[in-house]
Amino acid sequence: MLNYLRKHCTSELLTYVLENTNIKSEIPTNIVHLENCINEKCNLMDVMKVLYVFVKYGGNLYYHNKLSEFPIIIREIGDIELTKISLFWIHSECNGVIPVFDKGDILVPDILPDFVATQQLQGWCIEKLIKGEYHLMKNELYPTEEIAKARAKELNQSIKY
Repeated sequence: MLNYLRKHCTSELLTYVLENTNIKSEIPTNIVHLENCINEKCNLMDVMKVLYVFVKYGGNLYYHNKLSEFPIIIREIGDIELTKISLFWIHSECNGVIPVFDKGDILVPDILPDFVATQQLQGWCIEKLIKGEYHLMKNELYPTEEIAKARAKELNQSIKY
């Protein structure tokens, strides 16, 4: 897991988060309890960047002693700024760039696809960009990532500019 974290997080970010939270002791178990990692010493945004990568590569994130998904935790925390984490990842991948998080604020890439495939609790779905925000589309739910990404690509190619 640490190799994935090193690939997608700068050494400055990893050092800061690992030294100021309990994440380091929980990573080997592949289970992290968010409440154990939040404290006044470490910026929540920076902690969540590391945890996003952790979850992307098979880690399990618990919030209030329940296994939870990253987007749901963000909604429960209520900090809209944390959505920049997943947007940065998605937009970087769409631009063909390996997402790498650094300490501090996130600058989301400008180039955005009109349609993206995202994972939800019920499966993979398509979201449409409307006025700078992605919104779930009705009747666009798919069982696998591959099918959802193919559908998003099809929709993006059908747009006439």
